[in-house]
Amino acid sequence: MTIVVALLTAIVVLSGMTSPALGQSRPAVGVSGVLDEVLGLRWNARGHVVQHREATLVLRGEDGRTYTINTAGLDASALSRLKEGRPVIVALDRSSNPDAMPIAASVAEGAGPPKTFRRVDGVVEAVDGSRITVTTPQGLRLTLDGGRVVGEAPRAVAHEAATLVYEEEPALAGVWIDARETQPAASPPTSR
Repeated sequence: MTIVVALLTAIVVLSGMTSPALGQSRPAVGVSGVLDEVLGLRWNARGHVVQHREATLVLRGEDGRTYTINTAGLDASALSRLKEGRPVIVALDRSSNPDAMPIAASVAEGAGPPKTFRRVDGVVEAVDGSRITVTTPQGLRLTLDGGRVVGEAPRAVAHEAATLVYEEEPALAGVWIDARETQPAASPPTSR
């Protein structure tokens, strides 16, 4: 029993000495929270809500990455915190597959002012690996780096209509892209 207590104490002390990555914080809530963190079972993502649709949260992290997070298991009070632009802290369960979408265990309000994300309609000019370039009708070209997305990356097809979500602070950067349904042009009437 003494060995178990000593081992748990060492884990708690050592986990408190390591610093989390920018945009993440350690959930040091009791021994269980520390063990979850040390074992890699849970971690926190801090950032601003870009959008929340169909049990998927798009979060712009403080670390400059965009997170797509499964929110299907959250209760109504947690979901009410997911308003666009609002700062939040999301406790995430790590799945066994590192490429899978993280799952939200809880949501808490974050500190700081809300953030404004802009949206612009355009056409996907190119999809080059993980980089998606959108051109607006005004000729503005914006790029989203899909390599900076944690979880499920957005899908885009060249020459299709899309809405690009971007931020202007700290720098102009694409954050997310939503493909738009385009209405097929009506075929002209045929005469016999």
